[in-house]
Amino acid sequence: MPLAPGEEVPVENWVVFAPGAEGLKAVLGKDLSPELAEKLKALGLDFSKPLQVAYPASQFEAWVALAASTLFPHEDPGQAQRLLGQRFFDGWRGTLTGAAASAFLRVIGPRRALARVGRAFRNGNNFTVTSTTFESESIALVEFLQTQDLPDFVRGVLEAGLVLMHVTGEVDIVSRGGRQFVLRVTWSPGN
Repeated sequence: MPLAPGEEVPVENWVVFAPGAEGLKAVLGKDLSPELAEKLKALGLDFSKPLQVAYPASQFEAWVALAASTLFPHEDPGQAQRLLGQRFFDGWRGTLTGAAASAFLRVIGPRRALARVGRAFRNGNNFTVTSTTFESESIALVEFLQTQDLPDFVRGVLEAGLVLMHVTGEVDIVSRGGRQFVLRVTWSPGN
């Protein structure tokens, strides 16, 4: 069940569930060199063994930073994480959980999907708290009130979600600070 704004899980208890690691493995695919595999292993992600049920959230942040800089070495860190977020969403769609959720997203459309975005992220971890407000029929502000410090990565994930739903739109970071950020999602009316 999603946490409500004001409810908190202590940072030291934050975990990311196995589908996050599985999605990252799918993103890396053929780019998972032996060198990258060793670096990830040193950060607590060993793809040569069965995935754990959950991993400390701080490890996931480190994996994202490493994967983004490895896959997109000529991009600044924010843009690299954004591009990784887009690829992550596509990789996650190939997982059992992601395939089911993707079919659901296509049916419900952007407004209803964004109203449920907190639930979607909470399927992948035990701590994300969001609040979505709609400025109009096709503009939403999504506040990540308790989350990892990955606004560019999440921006890429939401952008890929719009593409999945065949929606023309944009996702912009309105504000960021620590473990909170706000995204503005706009899309063409009628989508």
